[in-house]
Amino acid sequence: MLLLSGLAPSDSDASAPVSIRDTATLDPATGTWKRAAPMNTAADIPTVVPLNDGRVMVLQDGFSGAEIYDPASDVWTITSPANGKFSQVTAVKLPDGIVLVTGGASEDDNTDDTLPIAEIYDPYADTWTVTGPMNEMRIHHTLTLLPSGQVIAIGGVGATFTEPLATSGIYDPVTNTWRPGPEIAEG
Repeated sequence: MLLLSGLAPSDSDASAPVSIRDTATLDPATGTWKRAAPMNTAADIPTVVPLNDGRVMVLQDGFSGAEIYDPASDVWTITSPANGKFSQVTAVKLPDGIVLVTGGASEDDNTDDTLPIAEIYDPYADTWTVTGPMNEMRIHHTLTLLPSGQVIAIGGVGATFTEPLATSGIYDPVTNTWRPGPEIAEG
C-alpha cells in the first residue's frame, strides 16, 4: 500500500495548508509503515492508478503529465509531457494496462470553462495520445470500465462548474472515439 501525504499546515500560516511530497509504504504482512522516496512534485488532490506491472501512476492538478512510483526501486519518475494540462481529472486503467485520463479545467483562473481533456497514457512506451473529443466537457465525474472494454463517464459538472450533468459518455478504445451514453435520472 502506498500513502501520499497531501496537505500540511504551513510553517508561516497554519490556516493556509501547503502540499507536501512525503510518501510511505505499508507492509501488509507485518503491518509496519516505511518511509518511501518523496514525490518529485507535491500532490494535494491526486488521482492514483495502479499499473499492471506493480507500479503506481499519480496524476495531480496543474500538471502536464504524471509521476510513476516503482516500489521495487523506491523511485518516482515523471512521465513524458501530456498534450494537455490536467486539473480535476479522473482516470481508469484499461484491460491492456493503458490509462484513460479525462476531465480537466481551464488553465486560466479567470474563466469558468472546462477543457474536454481525454488522453490515453501508455506506461510501457511512456507516451500520451489524445482521444477523439469527449461528447461533453465534464469534471468531478466517474469513469467505469465496462465488461466490453469500453469506458463510461457519468455525471460530474459541466462547463459552468455549477450545474450537475445528467449525462454520460462512452469511450471505445478500439476506435479511440467517444459517443453519448444514456441519460441518468438526476445530475
